[in-house]
Amino acid sequence: DASGRVVRLDLSGTGVALASRHGLSGPIPPELGTLTSLEELDLAFNELTGPIPSEFGDLERVEIINLFQNTLSGDIPGELASLHRLEVLILSQNELTGSIPPEFGNLTSLVRLYLNNNSLTGAIPPELGSLPRLETLYLQFNGFTGTIPPELGSLANLKRLILYFAGLSGTIPPELGRLANLEWLYLSVNQLSGPIPPELGRLANLERLHLLGNDLTGPIPPELGNLRKLKQLELWDNALTGPIPPELGGLTELERLNVADNDLGGPIPPELGNVESLLLLDLSSNALTGSIPPQLGGLTKLKWLYLDHNDVTGSIPPELGSLTSLERLYLGGNTLTGSIPPELGSLDSVVELRLGQNDLTGSIPPELGSLVNLDVLLVQSNDLTDPIPASFLALSLTWISFRDNDGLCAPDTEAFEAWIAQIEHVSGSYCSGRPAGDASPDLPDATEITVPPPVGPKMHRIRRYGVDSHDQIDVVLPPPTGANRKGSPTGNNLS
Repeated sequence: DASGRVVRLDLSGTGVALASRHGLSGPIPPELGTLTSLEELDLAFNELTGPIPSEFGDLERVEIINLFQNTLSGDIPGELASLHRLEVLILSQNELTGSIPPEFGNLTSLVRLYLNNNSLTGAIPPELGSLPRLETLYLQFNGFTGTIPPELGSLANLKRLILYFAGLSGTIPPELGRLANLEWLYLSVNQLSGPIPPELGRLANLERLHLLGNDLTGPIPPELGNLRKLKQLELWDNALTGPIPPELGGLTELERLNVADNDLGGPIPPELGNVESLLLLDLSSNALTGSIPPQLGGLTKLKWLYLDHNDVTGSIPPELGSLTSLERLYLGGNTLTGSIPPELGSLDSVVELRLGQNDLTGSIPPELGSLVNLDVLLVQSNDLTDPIPASFLALSLTWISFRDNDGLCAPDTEAFEAWIAQIEHVSGSYCSGRPAGDASPDLPDATEITVPPPVGPKMHRIRRYGVDSHDQIDVVLPPPTGANRKGSPTGNNLS
């Protein structure tokens, strides 16, 4: 500053990539604690080792400490709790151990706290619920024990609560329903049990609700239909029961609805056809009954529709042919009857069409030969008849399975033999009865199988989504160094 005092020390790397680290190594000098006029300390993206100096507790004017992505170890010093001006504390992606100091409840100026991606243990201190200005709390990827403190429901200004992969157990505190400003709630992949509190339906500003990969039971609260700003609802891989609430059809900004791998029953609510913003609808691997609502044909932005492995009956609605943005349509493993609608030939963007293991009848519509982007076609284990249409010769498939039908076969012609030969995986027969191609086993319809392979880290279970599908377990990138000192950390992208 004008008096020659050091108020900002930035020795960070130049970006989030490891290759752009500043190159500093060794321990952090405790002498930095003598810079009592320091307001910002940024040592992110280095190779610093050893403990965080307890002398940092003497930096009485400091507002920002960023030690992101080093190899720091040891406990978080409780002396940091004396930094009453501290607004941003970033200790993410190190090798810190021990517990969070309960004295952190005294950091009354703290706005953002990032302790994620360490090896922290113990309970989350209930004292963190005393931080009146806190807006962001990132604690994911640690090894905590115990429950989510209900005291966190007192954080009136909290916008993002990120606690996934944190080792937590117990129930979801209904007190979290008091977080009126909350936008993101991530509690995925813990050992949480019990019901989803209906009080979460009071979170009027909530945009993302991720509870996947727990042991939650009971019904989906219809109160979640009150979350009018909600864009992502991820409840898959729990043990939820009861019907899908029709109230979810009122979530007009919802982009992702995933309730797969539960024990849900009852019909698919036709009200879901009102959610025109939907990109992903995954209701697979439940016990849903009834027919596929034709109203789903109004979801013109939808890219992924997974209704497979339920007890759905009736015919495939021709209205699904209006889903011109659809890339993946999974209807396998149900009890669908009737013929394949020729209207599905209008799905110009579809890459995977999985209709196997149903009771479909009739011939394959020649209109499907116009699906120029189609890569996987599964129609095995139905009652389909007649030869594959000649229009299929225009398709460039990687996988086709048409075995175990009632006469569906590949014509014994040179053109079809050449076409079959260029498909990597084939399961079926020529009309003469000889095997087609290499008689490869069918591509399983199970939820664990992905074609193409998933993009990004596979942190809990392999899912079936493609490049643009947003991995179900989102990776939290760190806030950048330098710019945007006190604003929301840009680059902190959970989508």
